Amino acid sequence: MRYLPFAVLAVAMIYTLVDCVRSDGARVRALPKAAWFAVILLLPVLGIVLWFLLGRPQAVAASRPAARPLAPDDDPRFLSDLAERRRRERAAERAAERDRSGEAPRAGTEHTRDEQSGRNGRNPAQGATGTDDAPSP
Repeated sequence: MRYLPFAVLAVAMIYTLVDCVRSDGARVRALPKAAWFAVILLLPVLGIVLWFLLGRPQAVAASRPAARPLAPDDDPRFLSDLAERRRRERAAERAAERDRSGEAPRAGTEHTRDEQSGRNGRNPAQGATGTDDAPSP
């Protein structure tokens, strides 16, 4: 037990010396890095306290928080895409089930291929308006 204060002092001194060596020399305050190293070695307790109060570079405050990546279940765009995909899969399953059972599609739920492509179903050259878009002879 009587060696505990010396062990704590040794650990604190090693940590402080490593911190001093790894810090950017241009950002160290009050004294040059070499002088701080000497102060920490020659004045063990006082040197450690002085380094942390006067010499250690201060942390630069971030101007904005770093953008963290979103997990898929937190991303609104992913969730909306997932919901849309599920809707399409359910509609395809219902259509396949109706095809197997021979039922006609319910009104307003399914569109024919001509309606989806914008044609009126009569002449492929006609658009959705029913007028002939092809040049007349």
